Formats: sequence, C-alpha cells, structure tokens
Amino acid sequence: MSDDYGNDFITLIDENGDEAEYELLDTLELNDNMYFALVKADLNEDDVLEEEDLLIVLKLIIDENGDEILATIEDDDEYEEVLGLFEENLADYYELEDHYDIEH
Repeated sequence: MSDDYGNDFITLIDENGDEAEYELLDTLELNDNMYFALVKADLNEDDVLEEEDLLIVLKLIIDENGDEILATIEDDDEYEEVLGLFEENLADYYELEDHYDIEH
C-alpha cells in the first residue's frame, strides 16, 4: 500500500499485478483489526450511475512475509458488521444509494 497523493488517495496492486488508484473514504478499527472503505479515484458521474462495486471494503492483514496488505473480508458476518458501521459513518458525508452493490 502506498500513499502517492497524500492521506486521501492510495494505490492498490491486485493479485494480477495491476495498479489502481482509490480514494480512502474512511477507516475503522474493530476487534483489534483495521478496515478501509474505498472508491475508485477516477470515478465520474457516469461511473457512479453504472458502477456495480462502488464502495470497496477491505481489511488490513499481515502476510506471510510480514508485509501489511489490504485484503477482502472472507467472513460474511464480519463483513456485514463492518459494512454497517461504514454505512453509518459515511451517511453523514455521502449519499449511499441502496441500489449499489458493495464489493468485499
């Protein structure tokens, strides 16, 4: 994870080695774990209307090499709890539409 543009934008590298820029909307600490709510940095109005996975929720984990990485949340109950908390936090700042799918 790198902070190329300051605190609000990060570059993520997926499992295929592809890089993408994301805007960090919120972080959350829960049960000694850190979670991140992100959206693609290059979203425009058309993307918001068509994007299936607008809000991305990831968990900070330590990999086998001791490196910090952001990963999907595998446990559905954990994901739903974290998502609910992010939705509460973000509702004050952003209009979250119920028709958007959220990726985990």
